[in-house]
Amino acid sequence: MAITVTAQGSTELTVIASTPSEGVAITSANSNIISVNERGIKGDPGPQGPAGPQGPTGPSGGPQGPAGPQGPAGPAGSDGQDGQDGQDGSDGASGIVNSITISNFNNAFSHMTTPISSNTSFEVILREMLEKYNLSTITLSSVVGSYENTDGSFPSDSNKVLGSSQSEILEVGQVLRTTGFNFSVGTTSQTTDNSVLFKVGSTTLASTLSDTATSGDYSANEQVINSTSTQSTLTYTVEAIDSGSGSNSTISAAKTAVWMNRVILGASSTSSIADNTAADTLYDGVTQMASELNSGGTFTANTTSDGNNGNNHTYIIFPASFGDLQNVVQDDALSVITAFTDLGDFTITNQYGASVSYSFFKSNSKGAFSTGTSLKITF
Repeated sequence: MAITVTAQGSTELTVIASTPSEGVAITSANSNIISVNERGIKGDPGPQGPAGPQGPTGPSGGPQGPAGPQGPAGPAGSDGQDGQDGQDGSDGASGIVNSITISNFNNAFSHMTTPISSNTSFEVILREMLEKYNLSTITLSSVVGSYENTDGSFPSDSNKVLGSSQSEILEVGQVLRTTGFNFSVGTTSQTTDNSVLFKVGSTTLASTLSDTATSGDYSANEQVINSTSTQSTLTYTVEAIDSGSGSNSTISAAKTAVWMNRVILGASSTSSIADNTAADTLYDGVTQMASELNSGGTFTANTTSDGNNGNNHTYIIFPASFGDLQNVVQDDALSVITAFTDLGDFTITNQYGASVSYSFFKSNSKGAFSTGTSLKITF
């Protein structure tokens, strides 16, 4: 058994051993003395005590790193096997079994062909019913001929007297001589062959022309037009038959020639008119400040220095068929009709030999209007 060495009284014991044995615990020591306690032999370990409570969760780790690059795609797999073919569908109806006669005479069905033949598909029939048939077109590009010159001669027929314009204006009495025409048909597959004709007024001058042709002609002796004394209009028409819808339709194009009388704003020293001869002389000899072929209504013109001449009256000369002079307005502001005197109506012969009754109005004073004065004349 180990012995515990302690100091008793004032006696100091010398340390016997510097290393304590098993079971001896050093309780205090200095360089000269040592205090020890001897304990019993160490017993077996006692049972483990219960686990203490779980400590708090530690902080999370750092942020997630970026995703790495996508790897290459793997090779495509082989195609799968084709599925089995489905069953064939039943055949649709090809069209009507028997022909059908159209008995409805309303204009809505006039473009359809009757009878509708057997085996015509229902789609075609419906389209014909619902879609309006479009007629072909025909164009009259020009009428070939010539106008009469004032000396009675005619220039070459090569000039196209009715060209790009829809109508042409001639003076009453002037002869228009035509010898042919130029045309074109839009859709010749729809028009009847040799159905093209050309007429002047109601007179047919050429017929049974091919719809694929582009021109026709006729004798000049068959077409001499001379409007001798009155204003008139003449229509030139080209026609063809469109039969593509199953029924015949006339397609046409036209141009017109219009004959008009001349109106004159003139200047003359003549102060009076005694008779038709004097009126004819004045008509031919008046200085024309302005003139035009006119069908009536209004005539606007500007005076020249001849109208401002102190020796000249200003004259307004127009066909008596226009009726009375209604008004003369100067520079769109002032009515000056009272500045004119009506000298009466007289028959004159124009430059193409036509006899026409004309009215003559003379300004009351000479040199009545400054140069460039606008006069709006209403008939």
